[in-house]
Amino acid sequence: MGSKDGPVEQTSSEISPQFEQSVKGCLQSIWGMSELLRESPLDAHQREYTEAIQEAVVQLKQLLSKEEILLKELVLPSVSSTPRRLSLDGKEITILVAEDNPVNQVLIAKLLDGRGYRVWLASNGFEAVRAVHDTNFDLVLMDIYMPELNGLEAMLRIRELEEQRENGNRVPIVAVSSVDLSSADHSLLGADLDAYLVKPFQIKPLLKTIEEVLARYGVIAAPE
Repeated sequence: MGSKDGPVEQTSSEISPQFEQSVKGCLQSIWGMSELLRESPLDAHQREYTEAIQEAVVQLKQLLSKEEILLKELVLPSVSSTPRRLSLDGKEITILVAEDNPVNQVLIAKLLDGRGYRVWLASNGFEAVRAVHDTNFDLVLMDIYMPELNGLEAMLRIRELEEQRENGNRVPIVAVSSVDLSSADHSLLGADLDAYLVKPFQIKPLLKTIEEVLARYGVIAAPE
């Protein structure tokens, strides 16, 4: 998500040998678990998710081998082999994924890209707010627990930005949290949040929720 294709400008930084070794160890564990999954009976969606995990591990290892490149600076291919999914008015559907975990970034981005959505990434709440300020997105997938500025505060700031706009356009926000938000303070969430998903989520509910919210905002036709 460099400045060429993404809304958020990234900065370079060196990775310490200790950090690199730690991440590589985690990636090796993830690869091993995915290999075990591949040997088990899986349906099509489960197998696709497993293959996405392994592809993410390969790409992250490649990133770690390059000098002066941060782990979070994975750039999606500028030209995808998957046909782009278009809105009712014929425009590419763009989704901002606000997620601080680099592995989750890759998995979610590859999944959505594979479904024809154009995906941009933000690693914290500040980047998400800045991205929405600078770019028109069709949907924001917002992790609640992020560093520097959490997802709830980012949502509030995004809604404040929208109130200042003359057109009053509102971007739908789907929250992602490791905690069930059904018991959360709805005076805080109700007006700002369009839907939420609890981690770890499955592929079908994620895609279904995105489609339902996009349809509610008139971006796509209502799913059958």
